[in-house]
Amino acid sequence: MKIREPNMLAYNELVRQSMKILARSGDDPDRCLLAWIRLARIAHVATSALFRGYTELPDGLDDAARDRIVKRFRDQMDQWSLNCPIDVMNGKETVMMLYIC
Repeated sequence: MKIREPNMLAYNELVRQSMKILARSGDDPDRCLLAWIRLARIAHVATSALFRGYTELPDGLDDAARDRIVKRFRDQMDQWSLNCPIDVMNGKETVMMLYIC
């Protein structure tokens, strides 16, 4: 029996095309939405890696592998913070903590 992982955002071709359209838009709401989609994608990739490590490996995820996943997540979060529009930055830590927890 395999546990099905949650998938908040199915990152498929439709989402990729929508993100391209949003990226071309100059509207602030579109830029904000695009930034949050990118953030959700970063969080989804990290949680998926942790989930797969704990459920698919015979001995689970060791500390070194977990630390690599968390470090990569932090690096991507830092990069996201640098690249996102300034109006999106307000309250991002609070929202991110709610998303992760």
